[in-house]
Formats: sequence, structure tokens, C-alpha cells
Amino acid sequence: DDLDVGLDEGLKSNELVTVLKSLTATEANGKKKHPVNPYDLLDTLSRKYPEYAKRRQQDAHDFLLKLFSCVDLFPFTFTKQLEITLNWSVTCSVCSAKSVLEERTSHLSLSVEYDNDDITARMASLSVKKLSQAVSVGDLIKRKLQDCPLVDDNRYVCDSSTCKGSRTDAVQRLQIKHLSTHLIIHLNRFTDAMEKSRRRVSVDRVVQINGHEYIFKGMVVHQGSTIQYGHYVAILYDDDDSNESKQATEISDCQVKSSAFDAHQMDSYLLFYSLKWPPPGTCE
Repeated sequence: DDLDVGLDEGLKSNELVTVLKSLTATEANGKKKHPVNPYDLLDTLSRKYPEYAKRRQQDAHDFLLKLFSCVDLFPFTFTKQLEITLNWSVTCSVCSAKSVLEERTSHLSLSVEYDNDDITARMASLSVKKLSQAVSVGDLIKRKLQDCPLVDDNRYVCDSSTCKGSRTDAVQRLQIKHLSTHLIIHLNRFTDAMEKSRRRVSVDRVVQINGHEYIFKGMVVHQGSTIQYGHYVAILYDDDDSNESKQATEISDCQVKSSAFDAHQMDSYLLFYSLKWPPPGTCE
């Protein structure tokens, strides 16, 4: 089977192949063949990641990354639909030398509280006023792409022939070079001290990146005050234009119910978007 190619050696087994195939298994009519048993997935992952032994649960974002790491993602079609290419650059303010690092990832991580993930800002205490101010997903993306000055204690070590390893002021910049069919956004709500920010994030039904529109499909919500404790709930959103009542399907363990969609969440954690098709400016 094609799925056998790229499997991590520590997990190469018929059980893993069966579990992974069950995630995308469909009948000829496009319907799922059978539901996925999450215990099978946890038991299999625990062979490489002991923290999942005895079906212990962990952080949802970390779980997603470790699930992806079980296979060499990028040769497969479904993972190509998740791949993001980021370009990180730092430009020295003294000699204009520029260093560029390309990163391939499966998600876009956005800090809820701190501009540009600045280390100094991370250490600042959170004020009640700051927590009460809502911010949209679109605003967080724009903030992520803003130039970040590297000054004072965060000055850049420039290895150019001019600066010769001295510390200089610089500007860090992030550019999204490539996006795919689907977009996963991780809202980083946890500080270095593992405390959680409950700042309200307004979930945009449509986000625009590099001229492309992505439509909101659903989210994972973390209910709890710290990263060590809490409960995860999945919310699926019907993006059909006829959904005027803004209904959503809420899945909490074995409980599934319809509920009014709250676009201003204090606990939103993982957001899922899909590329609008056809892209704007094209014919169907």
C-alpha cells in the first residue's frame, strides 16, 4: 500500500496503517465506511509517544502535531492540502544584510496576547483591560505579519563582513510564501508559565491571505484554566448561505447537539478553514 511509504520505523505496523486509513476511508458514494475509534488512535500513538499510554489525553494542538509526525506528511495528497511555507527574514539596520529561513509547517500559530511573539512582551503581566478587549482572527494575522523590531536585549547578532558578529538593531519579518487548500490556525493562549489567556477572539467567517479567501469550517475549544487541565469540544459550522440562524454542531465526547454559534469565543483554540472555490476573479 502507498500508505506504507514514509511511516516512522517505530510505528510501521498493520495496526497503524489500519488506523490511518480509517481516517479517510469512504464508500463509493462518498460516505464514511465506519466511524474512527479514538482509542485505537491513542493506543497506536502511545507506542511512539508514551504520554498517550493508558489512553491518557494531552493538549489538542500537541496531539495534532504528533499525529502528523507519525508519517512523512508531504508525499501524501491529503497532507499537501495542509502544507504552509513561511519565510522568516531578519535585516540588519546597520549593514542591511539579510538572512532568510524557510519553514514548512501544517498550521499557522497566532499569539492571542503578544505582538509578534516578542519575548519581552511575554513576560509582561496581563491586565484586566487588555484581556477584555476582543480581537478578530484577521487582526491577529495582520499583527503576525507586521515587522518586528529587534532592539535592546533582543538585538540581532549580525555575522556580515561589516558587522563581524556584533549585536545590532534589526527588523524581523514574516511572509507567507505558500498556502494550500485547507488552513489550520492555532491560537496560542498559553504563556511560558502555562497560564491561559481567555481573551475573546472574534472568529471571522472569511479570512483573506495573499489574495485568497478561506471559509471557516469549525474549531476546537479548550474549556479550562491551564494547559494541564481542561476539556476539548469540537464545533462544526455550517457555512451554507442558508444557515441564517448560524447553527453549529457541538461534539463533546459522545454527546452531539445543535447549538447557536458563538463567534466571540474566550476558549477557541484550533480553527479550521478551507479555500473558497473558485478563487475570487475566476469563472466556475
